[in-house]
Amino acid sequence: MEQSNLVYQQLTEKQGAAVHTALAFLKNKPCAINKEIGTALFGWSCRVEYPALSKAAYLLWIDLVEGAAQVAALDIYKNHQKQPNNFYRLCQHVVDLPNYDVPTLQLFFDWRYDSKINLSGKTDQPLKKIPPLFSKANFCINIKEISIEYHYITNIPTDFFNLTQLKKLSFANGQLLSMPKAIQQLKHLAVLDLSHNDLSTLPKALSSLSTLVQLNIDGNPLKRLPLFLEKFGVFTRFFDAYQCGVPKGQEDIFVETFKGLPDHLSHQQMTTLFCAGGLHPDKTVRSEAKQQWLQRLPDGVAENLSYWVYRVKLDYIKFLLYFNEVQALVPLFDNDIVTGWLKSIGFRTRKKAALIDLNLEAIPDFYFKPWSTSRVDLSGNLFTQVPMQALLGIHKLVMLDMSHNLLESLSGQALQQLKELRELNLGHNFFSAVPVHLTELNKLESLDLSHNLLTELSSELPVLPKLQKLNLSFNELAKIPAEITQFTNLQELDLSYNFLGAIQNSDYTYSYALPLEISYLDALTHLYLSHNQLTQLPPGIGLIEMLKVLDCSHNQFVEIPCEVFEAETLEVLDFSYNKLEAIPEDIALLPQLKKVILTGNPLTTGAVKKARHWRKDVEWVYNQEPLEVNVPASVRRKPGEALLLSQGKSFYKEEKYDEATICYVQAAALGGYEGLNALGEINLYKKKDYQQALHWCSKAARLQSPEAMLYLGWMYYKGLGVAVNLTKATHWFEQSGALGLISGQYNAALMYHHGRGVKVNFSKAVFWYHQAAEQGHASAAANLGWMYADGKGVTINKSLAADYYRKAALKGQQDAQRNLAHLLRDGDGVDKNEAEAFNWYEKAASKGDASALVNLGWMYQKGKGCRQDYIKALKYYTEAANKGHSRAQYNTGVMYQLGKGTFRNLSEAFAWYKLAAEQGYANAQQRVAKMYATGLGVKRNKKLAEKWRDAYLKSVTDAKQKK
Repeated sequence: MEQSNLVYQQLTEKQGAAVHTALAFLKNKPCAINKEIGTALFGWSCRVEYPALSKAAYLLWIDLVEGAAQVAALDIYKNHQKQPNNFYRLCQHVVDLPNYDVPTLQLFFDWRYDSKINLSGKTDQPLKKIPPLFSKANFCINIKEISIEYHYITNIPTDFFNLTQLKKLSFANGQLLSMPKAIQQLKHLAVLDLSHNDLSTLPKALSSLSTLVQLNIDGNPLKRLPLFLEKFGVFTRFFDAYQCGVPKGQEDIFVETFKGLPDHLSHQQMTTLFCAGGLHPDKTVRSEAKQQWLQRLPDGVAENLSYWVYRVKLDYIKFLLYFNEVQALVPLFDNDIVTGWLKSIGFRTRKKAALIDLNLEAIPDFYFKPWSTSRVDLSGNLFTQVPMQALLGIHKLVMLDMSHNLLESLSGQALQQLKELRELNLGHNFFSAVPVHLTELNKLESLDLSHNLLTELSSELPVLPKLQKLNLSFNELAKIPAEITQFTNLQELDLSYNFLGAIQNSDYTYSYALPLEISYLDALTHLYLSHNQLTQLPPGIGLIEMLKVLDCSHNQFVEIPCEVFEAETLEVLDFSYNKLEAIPEDIALLPQLKKVILTGNPLTTGAVKKARHWRKDVEWVYNQEPLEVNVPASVRRKPGEALLLSQGKSFYKEEKYDEATICYVQAAALGGYEGLNALGEINLYKKKDYQQALHWCSKAARLQSPEAMLYLGWMYYKGLGVAVNLTKATHWFEQSGALGLISGQYNAALMYHHGRGVKVNFSKAVFWYHQAAEQGHASAAANLGWMYADGKGVTINKSLAADYYRKAALKGQQDAQRNLAHLLRDGDGVDKNEAEAFNWYEKAASKGDASALVNLGWMYQKGKGCRQDYIKALKYYTEAANKGHSRAQYNTGVMYQLGKGTFRNLSEAFAWYKLAAEQGYANAQQRVAKMYATGLGVKRNKKLAEKWRDAYLKSVTDAKQKK
């Protein structure tokens, strides 16, 4: 008995190691078992994952302990809720035993103590079938709720539905393929959750469940929605889901729904179908929805539109906004239908009409009729023309924002209808010239043409007598004509982020980028010239009578022009980030001066202190460190955004792109552009969903994201999700580069260098190469060196070319290493240094550069910068020749003909000469001609000799003509 007590103590303390000992002891001495030991043994085995022990414990318990079942049931009942999966696995073992004892198990599973069974929860060992506990005996006759979620069950046995007392049943997040008709036996069922399974159809038997009040079938690949589901809110949930796009797997769910509709449908049922079907991405389905709806309810259109608005819980104003957010709805209505409805319900509003970032291509004519507003914002869409017919619905339009669209021109006839317009924003479009038809807007006070493709301002500028604010920033202007002074009331002029001063060696007799007549702008108070290439200002700049703010930051000034000191009304002067080395004393003569910004210049602290002494009443801003960037509120990270981005990045690295997308969408919802960037990148490069990439990148670009602008440039360049448009690609590369993104700067330079989508413009190519090279871009520095070496867009300067080549070469840029070696070898613009040239040729040759290989061979052959070595010379010549380099092929032939570095071999020499000759190498053609004429290395052939001699003479003539 002492040993029996010890076993009992170990079992009650749940010491797993005691089980084997206990079983062995009880098998050998079955008389020693008593009620407590048997119950403890069986109860313990319910909590472990050893099927063999569980079965053995059950057998001992049934065979040796009479009347212990009730005690064991109570013990297990107390614990099974904490470990349901262990408990139900044991149930499965028990009912599969050969000596299955129904009466005893009935007592054991006496569920009078509980009416719920919960098998839910993610587990490492999910169930693949319904536990036979539910079907082999009426064990669960009194169960009211069963939850079997997150398992791999695909089918439900019919006898499962003998549980007629069930009121709540959930098989959510499983793999069910079908639902048996036997479900109609559950006469008391009130709640059924079949969400996120693999159901493609639903049994009609569900309609017979009169007590069923809640049904969830979301997340199933259903092909048809039976109409009886409307009472469970299924249609409403699908309709709500379509607000944010078509849910995955639901694209075709309404196709069959509109086929074979019953003749008698309530207005609410029909309208519900219309609400859902009208949002389907397929035009055919939308058209069918409209046709069915209008045919069946010819007299109730206004009534049912109102019901729809009620159904989605929107007021009438929000309904019109919502209406346009879902572009698919627009073509479902005729103008007279909605116009009549708007008139019947009678409402107007003074709210600003804002349809922002909706990717709209058109607006229905009726849309603006309810508005009493005078301000319309249509930014962030896909308009190619101003939607005049819709705008005519507004009585007096004074503000129109058409920024971030696809406008390239404006219609004069259309603008005639906007006589009252005072503020017009055309920024972020594709205008290549200022629209002349703007003259029709003689009351216009503010015009924004920033972020377009303006390369020059025509002498025929629109006549805008009341214009006070003009924004021409982020364009490609190199010079401003005198005609700009016709805007006599202009108060603010923004010319920042252009190419003013960038053109060199031009034919202009007037060397200033700004007109001398700029002093005629008597009302001008703010002039912004930042981020250009200005080195001087015209004399008239100081004669502008009302000038208060002059921003010349981020230019190339080496001194503050003396003309500035004539501006008697100047209050703020910004010459930050230039090349100023001194502060002129005349700056103290400006009587109204309040603030001077000189940060980012190579000034000494003493010079700044001296200037402060001159004018102690002026705020002097000078920091040797870069200024802290004032990030717009829309770009700052919100709380939680960093965590979401980090989680998304982790999923991205694990190639879990759907999970990453969810994190990025949540991050984007917080308002910053980094989440939008990530969504654009993941759709562009991983999911290859170019339409989604275009959507997200466009949104991010509107928040001034340089990365998104770069992505848009690549999409237009390669035709990903859009038609190939090299002009727009160049535009987006430049926008990205203007915000400092090195890849954008380099790509913009390449576009202008090679004339892709724009005219070849070496000056602009130099500008962008310079921007990228300053940030350490090796290829940009190499190309910039080539531009200086060849005089493309700049004056030839071999010394400067060598400097840029060296910067790139030190970063391992192959072309720069070879080109720098050329200059060092020949002493061209730099001190001659054959040893250093040899080293750079060697570095480029190690990367497989054919030109470097042949030059390295030449240096070994001549002993330049190294010890003369014909064997190595031939080795490098041959390596370059095998890459198809014609001069290397010729030199290899010479080495074989002369027997240098190898035995003399005329036939081998002839073979290499011929390869070079066939590529048009003149010296090789001459040698081939001589060898055919003399029979050296090849059979004598006069005709071929004449042929190659003629080819040689032609090559020489062509070369002279090119020079």
